[in-house]
Amino acid sequence: MGALGLGLSARNQTRPVRARTQADFLRRAYRLNGRWVNEAEFFQAGTVSGAGGSTRRGGRLTPADAPRVGDTGLLIEDPRTNWVTAYAAPVDLARVSLRIAGGSGPAALTLEEDGAALEAAGLDAITGGRAYKLDNRAGTTPARLQIQGASPDDQPLALSAYVRGGAGRLRTAFTDLQTGGFTASEGYRRVTALQSDGLAAGARSTNDLLWVEAAPGEAVWVACPQLETGDWASSYIPTDGAAGVRTRDQISFPRAALGLNLDEGSLRVELGEHRRGRVAARIIGTDGPNGASLLNFVGNSDTQIGTYNGESVLISYTTLDTVREPFVCMLSWGLHGQKLSVGDGVSSESSEPVAIFSRIYIAQNKDGDSGAFNMMVRNFDIK
Repeated sequence: MGALGLGLSARNQTRPVRARTQADFLRRAYRLNGRWVNEAEFFQAGTVSGAGGSTRRGGRLTPADAPRVGDTGLLIEDPRTNWVTAYAAPVDLARVSLRIAGGSGPAALTLEEDGAALEAAGLDAITGGRAYKLDNRAGTTPARLQIQGASPDDQPLALSAYVRGGAGRLRTAFTDLQTGGFTASEGYRRVTALQSDGLAAGARSTNDLLWVEAAPGEAVWVACPQLETGDWASSYIPTDGAAGVRTRDQISFPRAALGLNLDEGSLRVELGEHRRGRVAARIIGTDGPNGASLLNFVGNSDTQIGTYNGESVLISYTTLDTVREPFVCMLSWGLHGQKLSVGDGVSSESSEPVAIFSRIYIAQNKDGDSGAFNMMVRNFDIK
């Protein structure tokens, strides 16, 4: 396709144009329709809903119906269930137990005050400053913290926990995972393991759904264990004696509040981590007819980005050979069509006008569909 004139003025072409609306979630800097605002004012211009939860890395809790902005950006996640039933803030050893590989040994399982280390990891509010200590320093075989819970049959499983101290392994009780091993660390860090084939019906006991192992000669502190269905570990979902549930994050803004002009303008989005859970997942969706969206992952490819009109028709797309982080895509439009740019200058053009809409949605459309998608938005801006 030939180059398109996008209706940009000569003034706009000769010098950079300050973004009308900008959200830099890494720096916590926000500009809304031509004026600088604080974070609360920025999100008050839109609608934020969800069950709340923890931010991905720090673990710090965010209340329900609040944006989850952390040290790596704005976190948008799909609904998940933590099938572990142990208490996020334990006061005793309810719903956990000790097991020694080989039948017996000198290992011990206790509940420990570990407030300083948990606070440093952002986990103090979740855990009440307490963690499980699995002490196997005198042992000659692995010792296991067994954690109670249940999960659906025959679905991929993602296991995770925060650990510090010695070396060990994270696994289910029913499949000897070859992944999930961890080494010694002074502070808490999150370890994960994946079990792609799930667990067959009748193959497990609710008394030991999830194991954290301490290797012989090691002591391991454990907090915030989680087992969920899916191909990756999402952020921690607190539990209180039963499985914990997080509903879908949803954030949207009226087009008018952002100063987004459908005659001439541009939208730029920079993603950090992004993982899709279904085909054609939205990056920026709209309330336009028939699922119109401004930026989409296309089909089954994480390297194809497209834009749709009001008839669910893909009007342009472009493909990257490789995906790098940060992952940047920009859509610009004017009197003669639109241009889609992804990554290092890879672009496509179309003579179609931009879709008609009155509201944009981050990582989904107005119905919440195509939002089975975990995404870290570093920033976006509108000119």
